[in-house]
Amino acid sequence: MSSDVNLLQIVFDGIWETGEMIVKSFTKKEVEKPPLEIFFNKVGLCNKDQEYPKLVETIVNEKEKIYKIECPIGLGKSDFKKYSDALEVFLGKEVDVISSKGFVYIKMN
Repeated sequence: MSSDVNLLQIVFDGIWETGEMIVKSFTKKEVEKPPLEIFFNKVGLCNKDQEYPKLVETIVNEKEKIYKIECPIGLGKSDFKKYSDALEVFLGKEVDVISSKGFVYIKMN
């Protein structure tokens, strides 16, 4: 009798583990966000409709790295300047905030 119970337990465990593997393979994996988007969410840099800035492009030169950011209505250069000190600590580099042609640019020196 005890060997039947052990055999049933082994079969049940095998079926259960197979089911778990199937569920894990079909569940949607969360896509990693760029560091700036994580920063914007953590500090709450958004407008009244809870729309956050979006990273449009990353430009890498020999001397600097520039992030081109699309801002939702209600956010501007002054909002980014307000968080520039925290952003410098987060990125580990000195930043300069510039706005031009409807976008905000964050330059890392």
